[in-house]
Amino acid sequence: MNGTSPRPTNQIKPPVLTLTRAMYLSRIGIIFGLIMLILLLGGKIGFDTFNNYLQNQRCLQPEPLQRIYEYLPPLNFPSNPTLSRPLNYTLALGGVSNTDRSGAPLLPVLGPKDVTIRVYQVESPASSLQAEEQVKQIAATLGFTSDPEIIDSENYRYQSGSDTLEINKKNLHLKYQSNFLNNNELLNQPGKTLPTNAEATALVKGILANVGLLPDDVASPSARVTPVKVVGSNVVEANSVAEADFLEVILYRMPLEKQTFDERCQPLTQTYEYFSPAGVGSEIHAIVARTWTNDNIVVQLTNSYHQINPDNYAVYSTRSLERAWTALVSGEAHIVKAGDNVDTAIITNIQLGYYVGGDQNYVQPIFVFTGSGGFEAYVSAISEAEIGL
Repeated sequence: MNGTSPRPTNQIKPPVLTLTRAMYLSRIGIIFGLIMLILLLGGKIGFDTFNNYLQNQRCLQPEPLQRIYEYLPPLNFPSNPTLSRPLNYTLALGGVSNTDRSGAPLLPVLGPKDVTIRVYQVESPASSLQAEEQVKQIAATLGFTSDPEIIDSENYRYQSGSDTLEINKKNLHLKYQSNFLNNNELLNQPGKTLPTNAEATALVKGILANVGLLPDDVASPSARVTPVKVVGSNVVEANSVAEADFLEVILYRMPLEKQTFDERCQPLTQTYEYFSPAGVGSEIHAIVARTWTNDNIVVQLTNSYHQINPDNYAVYSTRSLERAWTALVSGEAHIVKAGDNVDTAIITNIQLGYYVGGDQNYVQPIFVFTGSGGFEAYVSAISEAEIGL
């Protein structure tokens, strides 16, 4: 015994990192890393998918209601008692029958973005201080220099021989009327010719520009030019230019645009045509003739242009197509053209547009029903609950 402590016989040796163990740990690390990468990628894909879903849902949401004008007045369509209404209506959108076994129409459902729609307030183009002076300048430019007859606080009537001019000083709507229906020089011209469509359109736009009443959204678009003739005391559409006495010119307006998104949330511009009581086109229409000296003249001119600011609008609920169809078949629609078939109107297209006609304070949306034989009719696109009486 020399007094020293015996060395332990069971001492733990540190692990030795062998090649086999290193490979094992590497595989574990790679597997763990792959799992984490998959989880991260899966999480990102899931997050992006969910985020895109929420964004798409937001893009497909209808525009929130903004009933700034409270209840809207009903549209005041002009009456036409001489126009026959079809006895029956059938639906064949795109030329394909859209009815069930009982014959009831299978109307399309409005998209989620169409359940609300904009309404625009009409703005006055003239200030109250300048209105009377503007009226005088317009009348003088059109050849009316005598003092007007004051119809009421807003309307004036000028007279020059058998020609009359009425102007509203608030909105500058005007109606010029000559005695063209009884002008034999215009009606009974042997070998008579009429202006070309381009000449007639340019003439009307030129007159409006001279009096400062050619709006920007009317200046560029073309016009709908129709040959017309005189039958009795009425002006009706002629079958051809050869049998026509005059040309009717209805100026087009640039479509109303609305910025929105498609189903993939991509920016989309929706356009809506304007429709006057006589069909697609603006509230500006004229009748143009050619004299025996080959001068092109306007014998009638109506300008009831409704000026709006596209950024100044309210949002209301849209009437369902089912309710619009019911209004059509029950006789509440404004019939523009009855079509060739007086018994049955086959509706081949339905579109949303905006009605501009008469003396109205708001430009409101309409459903436009068109069909075979030239049939065309309007129904208000505003929900009945939004209309005040």
